[in-house]
Amino acid sequence: MEEEFYRVKRFNTGNCELYFLAYDSFSVRSMATYVKGKSIKIAIDPGIAIAPKRYGLPPTNYELEELENGRRRIIEICKDCDIVIVTHYHFDHHPHYDDLEFYEKVFFGKRIYCKNPEKFINKSQRNRAKIFLSIVKDKAEVIYSDSKSFEVISFSNPCPHGASDRLGYITMVLLNFNKKILFASDTQGILHEKTKEEIIEMNPDILITSGPPTYLLGYRLSKKDLEKSYKNFEEVLYRTDVKIIVIDHHLLRDINYKEYVNNLKSIARDFGTNIYTASESIGIEERLLEARRKEFFKYAENNMLCT
Repeated sequence: MEEEFYRVKRFNTGNCELYFLAYDSFSVRSMATYVKGKSIKIAIDPGIAIAPKRYGLPPTNYELEELENGRRRIIEICKDCDIVIVTHYHFDHHPHYDDLEFYEKVFFGKRIYCKNPEKFINKSQRNRAKIFLSIVKDKAEVIYSDSKSFEVISFSNPCPHGASDRLGYITMVLLNFNKKILFASDTQGILHEKTKEEIIEMNPDILITSGPPTYLLGYRLSKKDLEKSYKNFEEVLYRTDVKIIVIDHHLLRDINYKEYVNNLKSIARDFGTNIYTASESIGIEERLLEARRKEFFKYAENNMLCT
């Protein structure tokens, strides 16, 4: 089965099987995750996208191919889920509105736990949420999830998307399958104090999160932010039982992401905590097509000059 290729193999996930279906470490903007328990199947943030521009350049054909491959994979594996979770309203975390097939197969007929569209939300996400809800409201059971708990699933209070609320808010998702697995989507390296305290309160064994957007260092990410990220991770390590951290998404848009990862590993080593990317977790090498977009265009130009 195709899904087995994407199952986490590097560490113990408790009484569930964990699948990373599409992440930045294997070529697309996404944190699409599938969780299979004994009696429940959960899709978390089943969306996928690629950068329309990077280095001022459009996507390569390689990226477009991975986008379609990932989209198809998410649909096929998540179509049988019982619950769909949407942590916030960005298109790499839920489908674009014109992708009716995606909605019909993954969302319709399901129970949807989604970010409250009215509270702790910025204008852009409020507008997107309105359209999202207009598509699913009569086709699924929709429940606003902020700060609530349902059987093996608990949701955090709304937390800022990154260092501030400029990009809105997200909810973090705690799954309790013997191991406590916290899905903390766009925390961007735990850049906000509120996010840090929420993670500590939820006390996960496994933390799945986005790293800081170091590809924007000096633009939307400051050196002060980067220092805060290391400091907040260290405090989380000190004050929780976390032994596995999967760090991916924004960080893996940087061709030099390993510098941050290696620094984090040196901090985590003192706490007996292991650090992985999503691709490492399932046993494949990172493939950073977006971060290497400039290289592909340069290669194509050089080949054209030689022919």
